[in-house]
Amino acid sequence: CIDANLITSSLQGGFDGVLLVGGYEGTCKHLKGVELARKRIDSLVDLFGDEIKDRVRLLTVSAMEGHKVADQINQFVEEIGGTPEV
Repeated sequence: CIDANLITSSLQGGFDGVLLVGGYEGTCKHLKGVELARKRIDSLVDLFGDEIKDRVRLLTVSAMEGHKVADQINQFVEEIGGTPEV
């Protein structure tokens, strides 16, 4: 599971947001990973408030949904007001 310190240090270090990506619950080989990530995000929201909720997102996808990943990444970037630097 992802370390909460990694999320908070990324945001404090200047990241506009953090997008966590995992498989659908019950279909991923890491059976509890998505559930634990969701709980970790909820704990961060409890500690830091809604600002974290707006800047951290969990996306669940299957390997066959590359288009969904691209669409969700673009939507997340728009919502947090960031633009990837090239």
